[in-house]
Amino acid sequence: MDARKGVSSRMEHTPVPYPRGTAPRLGVVFPQIRFFGTQDDLRQFATDTESLGFDHILAYDHVIGASKATRPDWRGPYSSEDPFVEPFALFSFMTAVAPSLEYASGVIILPQRQTTLVAKQAATVDFLTGGKLRLGVGIGWNQVEYESLNEDFRNRARRFEEQIDVIRHLTRDEVVDYTGKWHRIDHAGILPLGIQRPVPIWIGGSAEPAVRRGARLADGFMVNGTTEAAQEPVFEILRDELAKHERPWETYGVDVRVDVGKGDADAWKRDFERVRIADVSHVTLVTIGTVFPEFSQHLERMAEAKRIWDAM
Repeated sequence: MDARKGVSSRMEHTPVPYPRGTAPRLGVVFPQIRFFGTQDDLRQFATDTESLGFDHILAYDHVIGASKATRPDWRGPYSSEDPFVEPFALFSFMTAVAPSLEYASGVIILPQRQTTLVAKQAATVDFLTGGKLRLGVGIGWNQVEYESLNEDFRNRARRFEEQIDVIRHLTRDEVVDYTGKWHRIDHAGILPLGIQRPVPIWIGGSAEPAVRRGARLADGFMVNGTTEAAQEPVFEILRDELAKHERPWETYGVDVRVDVGKGDADAWKRDFERVRIADVSHVTLVTIGTVFPEFSQHLERMAEAKRIWDAM
């Protein structure tokens, strides 16, 4: 800390604890690519999520989608045909009608965005939600997005860790003086700050480097994949890396997803039992891969699964 009041340089971070002792917090993924609705539909989704007793809404992030018309070999999961409501704007809208919910980005593709702008947006959303934002971040995979946003795809992993450090400074301190390899902030700040100072930063992914980075740097980890085969290796790596850094699993945030768009009640119950045994802090229900005739049916399916969860 600089001798001058309110000015910070590089800092060590005290992780946000997520102690166990109760059932995991249960939330839903906003089914981005299935949304072709209106403001009223968004409002209804948020208020119904809140009234059903869910704890949080998680939203995926993609800024721009590649057209498959000029890319016949496109293998990515999202394209210009898939709608994505920008998460920070979405959360700002939803918290006005569903203020008790927590909101989580799962994940903001951080290296394709300007770091200081992300910090500003995150602090604003945390302020508007009354301190209920989890900022999930990742490095992404889509080179088209990076090119469109004028950021370098090749060095994204190298910039990522410094971005996290910069965001923590900016969402904690009123004035920041920072010199890094990729960033220079000359005694400046982003008031108003949020309620959480700094905003909790979670990392999402499935590749081993991302998992180990999350255990080392983040307040929590968002596990990609919904199956036991996808999740168990991540748990193993997380536990190993957390132990190396003397960070207890029992207070480290872990958010896993359960796909309730497919399968039946028995399958959901088995998944619920499995993730409770794994002792995670958050469980998030997913229906985004399922095509329903009506957008409202996504939440109806989530409500059905929640009844099973509550009865366990």
